[in-house]
Amino acid sequence: MHREIMQKGISAGFLILNYDVDSNLFVVKCFGESTSMHLKVSDQDEFIISEYLNKQFYTLGHLPEELQLS
Repeated sequence: MHREIMQKGISAGFLILNYDVDSNLFVVKCFGESTSMHLKVSDQDEFIISEYLNKQFYTLGHLPEELQLS
């Protein structure tokens, strides 16, 4: 249960994480809700999670031009 892991949040749910070998990017699909916390997935969750994962992953190596860090 989400509630056992986290006491407070702004959104909650589940995700499917895929890695696209053609673009070398993680692709995230968020869905659902946490009934124990009474929270749903936010419209911004997919963007926030995929941007974080892609930037963290590529700090270890090659970074596609469209994700260049400043």
